Amino acid sequence: MIFKHSIAVAILAFASMPKICSAAPDTVSVYFPYNVQSLTEQATARIDDAIYKGQISEKEAIQIIGYTDEIGTPQYNLKLSRERANSVKNYLIKSGYSKEQITLVLGKGEQFAQRTTNPDGTPADRRVDIVRGPKLPPKSNKDMTVKFIPGLKDTGVIIAKQLPRKSLDAQLKTVSIGETLVLDDIFFLAGRHVIRPESEDALAQLYNALAANPTIRVSIEGHVCCIPQEFVDANDDDTHTLTLSLNRAKAIRDYLVKRGLDSKRFECSGFGHRKPIIFPERTEDDANRNRRVELRIIK
Repeated sequence: MIFKHSIAVAILAFASMPKICSAAPDTVSVYFPYNVQSLTEQATARIDDAIYKGQISEKEAIQIIGYTDEIGTPQYNLKLSRERANSVKNYLIKSGYSKEQITLVLGKGEQFAQRTTNPDGTPADRRVDIVRGPKLPPKSNKDMTVKFIPGLKDTGVIIAKQLPRKSLDAQLKTVSIGETLVLDDIFFLAGRHVIRPESEDALAQLYNALAANPTIRVSIEGHVCCIPQEFVDANDDDTHTLTLSLNRAKAIRDYLVKRGLDSKRFECSGFGHRKPIIFPERTEDDANRNRRVELRIIK
């Protein structure tokens, strides 16, 4: 079991962290002083606080990604970002995580650093992101199994709940204009709009169903969870914009067009957190139901 510091210490330490907003609730960021690779007391307290609050859990896989500011050479910064990521990995292992839970440890150097004339660089760029992943397999048959799909600053979060085992082709023939179907088994990389390889069968089924129903026009609509409703969308690591749900919808459209379907048959929308199925989200299952991609029939 992961050890947890007292809530008073954790909250006090967290309160002293820089006030940097993030639209990615499935990512915990810890920050480093200039040219420092080891964790500070504030950084370890931030991790302990995240563990205490369940923001990172021994039941989930995680990715650890390090960054630097732009001060220094690219080669040095790449090495420094990797060392920072490893510092976080080692602390999590010390705290009770297994090596198998940590699916990625990566340094991106100054790749996404803000350009600045400040000789001390930008503090927000000197960080390591701990990205929540899919739930691990249950330890016993008594555990409830929830299907997770990578996405939303997430190695894995559920984007869509599974459809009943009825073919998508059959469903398209029975739905009415304005009705929606939740896409099944469409997976995305953490915090990105890149579709994972294990989605190939589901994508092929979607293509076949739409090819067999050439008069149907659809709107591909993405949704996320766990961000304030006033936010337009969640953060997309690929574009560095708050357009994650929209970009994921477009990624599905682009796949279908590349396979030969007419682009005029598709519209794409990203609704962020503005159309939750459940509100407020009180449990992880509530959040899972809100993370989804839907296919809405428009003609």
